[in-house]
Amino acid sequence: MSAVNLAAIPGSYWRAYLAGYKDGVEYGVARALADQEADDDRAWAELSRQVRRQASSPRFSQLAHRRGDHDRADRARQWERANGLGTVA
Repeated sequence: MSAVNLAAIPGSYWRAYLAGYKDGVEYGVARALADQEADDDRAWAELSRQVRRQASSPRFSQLAHRRGDHDRADRARQWERANGLGTVA
């Protein structure tokens, strides 16, 4: 294989090559950003579902009270108040 004399390649060829290269890079970056945004949207949607599910489930203090473990329920309510979760009826 013989070496190519890069200096002998006309400038118009280089400009065409670099324009194509630039277009490819720009397309790749745009595609990567779009893919990342779609991944972010899916992740936020899943997180939102998890938060809604968690928020609608009973607290540990409520579950302990239901099963008759009132000492644990009291300790759990104390922990909830100490951590700013407020009281639940």
